[in-house]
Amino acid sequence: MANASQGVFTKFCTEPGAAPHTFDSGSEPFEFLAENLAKHGPLFNPDGIRGTRSACFNRTRKGPYTVRGQIRMNPSPYDLAIWLPRILGAAASGTTFALAETLPSFGCLFDRVAETFEYTDCQVDKAVFRGHASTSGASPPFIEMTLDIVGKTEVTDTSYPAVTLDCSSLAHQPYIFSEGVVTLSGSARNIMNFVLLIDNHLDVRFTNSITATSITPTNRTIALRTTNPYTSDETDLYDQAVAGAAGSLVFTNSTVSTTFTFAKLQVPARSPTVMGKQEIPLYLDMISREAGTKELIVTNDSTV
Repeated sequence: MANASQGVFTKFCTEPGAAPHTFDSGSEPFEFLAENLAKHGPLFNPDGIRGTRSACFNRTRKGPYTVRGQIRMNPSPYDLAIWLPRILGAAASGTTFALAETLPSFGCLFDRVAETFEYTDCQVDKAVFRGHASTSGASPPFIEMTLDIVGKTEVTDTSYPAVTLDCSSLAHQPYIFSEGVVTLSGSARNIMNFVLLIDNHLDVRFTNSITATSITPTNRTIALRTTNPYTSDETDLYDQAVAGAAGSLVFTNSTVSTTFTFAKLQVPARSPTVMGKQEIPLYLDMISREAGTKELIVTNDSTV
């Protein structure tokens, strides 16, 4: 009897560009927390009248299948140098990563111990960055990145390449929450937590095929949510002008840093309320929109 396939022994790498993907020593390996990128293939049986309530097995057919799921990781500047063009669309210009109207494709390969699974022509539907303040005595929480991935096909038994994870420099160290600085309405602000969403609103089309024939972005949403203290230092953040204001989220680890710059953060009013004998928070649900410059520009200073 075979031993259990344990997640600790799984491996994950990507290959840039469209299919066919050639996974080799130049492929990009990543450390990750969890994943559920998978083929979802439905079976259909016609709902015809047969003179009985029983359905015949031999009339069941396979339907078109989708490839989608999430990958969670604690990103480093090195990781972001690879993923930011896939999230935002444009190739890096030096250390600047900009928004584009199209998204690049890439291949994903998982060694899930008993078998390998390749997913072709993948794109990033959503990217969510989140972090929260440490509690007393706890280890500092790492920033987490969750990628919602959409692909076209699944292929099994692709050979996993001889690639090794690197952790030799500052660029490979994941960011922690305490390294972050958020600037809202012209001032650095204290926050308890944040969630940054980049949503590409992918549309998946099927035409005369059991697999997807087109994956295209149809819209873009950049949203930033923060939980702030509500003191005299934060009263100006409540019920802001409709025009909004520029903002930024910066993480710095010694000589490496990543800066998310928002052109205009518009904030619907949400009053602070009392939830008990505890600190009163101010919740800000912000949408970044274009204002002369694109709604989001990222600068990622790493060694890549």
